[in-house]
Amino acid sequence: MRQPWLAGGTALVALAWVVSGLSPAHAQATGVPDEKTLEDALRKKPVTPKAPPNPASKQKVAAPAKDSPKPPKPAPERTLIPMVVVSDAACALELNGDSIAALEPGAARKLNVWPGDQLVKCTSAEEPGEVFSAVQNIKAGEQTVLQIGLASRIQAVRQKRETDAQNLIAEDELWAQAGQSGTAAGHQAYLDKYPNGRFVEPAKEFLAESMRRAEEEARRAKEDARRAEEDADWKRVANSTQLAAVQSYVDKYPAGRYLDAAGQRKDFIAHLPVRPILPFPIAEDVWEASENAAVYRDLPRRSHKVTVQISAKIRSEPNKGSSTTWSQVTTREIVPLGDKCVLLHTVTRKSKANDAPSDVLDDYQCGPLKLGTIANGALVRTVSLSDVDALIQSDKALRETPPCEIPNSGPANTFHVALTGTVTRYGCATGDYYFEDLNVWLYELGEIDSEKQQYIIPRPGYHFKSVTDGDSGGKVTTTYERFSWTVGN
Repeated sequence: MRQPWLAGGTALVALAWVVSGLSPAHAQATGVPDEKTLEDALRKKPVTPKAPPNPASKQKVAAPAKDSPKPPKPAPERTLIPMVVVSDAACALELNGDSIAALEPGAARKLNVWPGDQLVKCTSAEEPGEVFSAVQNIKAGEQTVLQIGLASRIQAVRQKRETDAQNLIAEDELWAQAGQSGTAAGHQAYLDKYPNGRFVEPAKEFLAESMRRAEEEARRAKEDARRAEEDADWKRVANSTQLAAVQSYVDKYPAGRYLDAAGQRKDFIAHLPVRPILPFPIAEDVWEASENAAVYRDLPRRSHKVTVQISAKIRSEPNKGSSTTWSQVTTREIVPLGDKCVLLHTVTRKSKANDAPSDVLDDYQCGPLKLGTIANGALVRTVSLSDVDALIQSDKALRETPPCEIPNSGPANTFHVALTGTVTRYGCATGDYYFEDLNVWLYELGEIDSEKQQYIIPRPGYHFKSVTDGDSGGKVTTTYERFSWTVGN
C-alpha cells in the first residue's frame, strides 16, 4: 500500500519540473554557471522529468526472522521559491528556454521556481533584436526580484537608427554634391568623411580615372610645352642666315620636326654671298632680312674695280646777287665689297676763289640698298629694317606686275659709244641698268640729269640746268668737259 506522504512528494516533484523546466546544470569553476552552460543543459533536459524513486515499488526484502521490521525513511522535501520579474519595456519572457508570458512595462510577474540557477531572457516587443539575458541564482528561503532593463537599450537603438538615417541623408547629399561638381576634390571630400560609405567604390574609381586623366593631361601639356619650345626655337632660326644659329637647333633637337627645313636652310646659307666688311655695324635682323630677299640674292656678282673721272663747269645764277662760275673735278672709285656690294668712294674738288676743301663721300651699297653713308669722315646714316622692308615690297610689286619689261637687255653702246657688251635692266628706275663688261650699275657709273630726272653718261659739252630753292634761288647750269673711266683690279 502506497504511503500518502510519498504520493504527495511525487506530485510536488512533477509540478516543479513543469513550472521550471530546468534540469540540473553543471556549474563553472566559480560555482556559478554562465548563460551558455545553462543553455547547453536546457537542450539536454529530459522530455518528462523523472519522479523520485518510490520505496513502495521495490520488492520487500524479508527481514531476518528474529528482527522486527524497520519503518522506511521519509523522502527529502523541496520547496518552490518565488521570483518576481519586472521589465521597464514590453518584452516576451523566457525562463530556462521556456516561453512564459509577455511582460508589459512596469508590470510584475511572479514565478515559482526551484532553488538554483535560472536562465532568464526577455525579448523586446518593440525591438526584437534587443534581448535581456541573465543568470539568476535563486536561494532557498529568499524572494528574488529581477529587474529587466531594456528601455535604455531600445532608446539607444532608436537613436542610432535615427542617427544612421540622418547620416545616410547627409552621405547622399555629399555624394550628390560630388557628382554635381564632377571634380576630384568633391569625391575626395566624400571619401574623407565616409571612408566606409556606400559610394566608396565609385568614388575611388572616379578618383583613379581623374588621376589617369590628370596624368594624361600633364603628359600632353608637357609634350605641348616641348613642342611650343621647339616651335619657338625654330621660329628664331627659320630665317636666320647664320649657320651656327641653325646648327644650334639641330643640336638641341636631333629628332626634331624641322630637321628637313633646317637642312634646307643650311644649304641656303651655304650659297649666300659673302658679307662686306663695313666700318660701321649693321643689325643682324637687317642682314637677315636682306639676305632672305630675292632682290639681294639676284644681284650680279661684283668682281673688279672701276674708277670714273669727271670734269665740269658749274654756273650759278641766283635771283639776287651776282652769278658765279667754278670748276669741279670728281673722282669716283667703285670698289667691290664681298660678293654683291660696293663702296662708292667719291672725292669732289671745287675751284672757287676761297679754295674750299674737297668733299669726300663714301656710300656703301648692295644694289639699290644703301647700307650707310660717311660724309667727310662722319657717319651720316645706316640702313634700317624699314629700309629693307620698303625695298622688298617695291621689288615684290615689280615682280608681280612689272610696269616695264624686266629684265630687258640691249647693247651697252646705246648709253655711250665707248661702252661694250650688254646692258640689262633689272628694275624700272632710271639707274637700274647693269653693264656686264664693266660690272657696274648705271647709277654708279653715270650722273643724274636733274632736268630730265634720269641717269646719263655725259659726253663733252653735255649740259643741263637745275633750279635751286631757298632765299637766293636761281638756276644752276652744269656743263661736262670730260667724262672717262678705267678698269682696275
